[in-house]
Amino acid sequence: MKATKWRVMKWVIAPISLVVLAALTIFYAFNTTPSARKIAQRLQERLTRDQEIELALSAAPIHLRAQATVYVLEEGKYVKVREGSNGFSCLVVRFGNMVAPYAYDQEGSETLMLADFRRAELVRQGKTLQEAQSILAGEFKSGKLSAPRRAGVAYMLSPEFVRYDTKTGEKTPVFPPHVMFYAPYVSNADIGARPEHVGSPDHVYILNEGGPAAMFIVVPKSNPAMKEDQTSH
Repeated sequence: MKATKWRVMKWVIAPISLVVLAALTIFYAFNTTPSARKIAQRLQERLTRDQEIELALSAAPIHLRAQATVYVLEEGKYVKVREGSNGFSCLVVRFGNMVAPYAYDQEGSETLMLADFRRAELVRQGKTLQEAQSILAGEFKSGKLSAPRRAGVAYMLSPEFVRYDTKTGEKTPVFPPHVMFYAPYVSNADIGARPEHVGSPDHVYILNEGGPAAMFIVVPKSNPAMKEDQTSH
């Protein structure tokens, strides 16, 4: 039953999946009331700045947190609250009523994270997620947004990748802590992954296959974000 639960949630993992955004819009009916903008406002009310900083940093392995750049969402726009020195950027990405802590490496910070910023801006302007999806697709095609240009990694090691009930505050886990490796335009067929592997925490697979945000999804057996860095002792 547990594996099935994760497979049901398979469409909500990746950072800026154009296909995923469309699926989310349909599955969670984000185009009906409350609007994407209203949902974002309600989620924002549940997090203080300090709480959001802590949540953002929880995406990264412990040894990367102290020197990471941190962004928080304020009034619908991402604001840098701490300048880092190791090339990693931590933030909490919103997908409608879902909260997803991310830690991008430098390559992801220069590419995929900019699409996260853009999506937040579009939602702030009152766009639905479906409308934002269409705009992002056009901007990737035109070159305004860029897929990762080289190999790299984004961490989602926080256990707080959750979907909120904005009325009750109840949280539902979306997917277990995982690591994502950029693989633009790669498909599951390219790596021999079967359809039943997609969305399963027990298999490596490609999310957003064939698109600019395609990436390997790997669920580690032990979570490095929950352990002290042994090299620092």
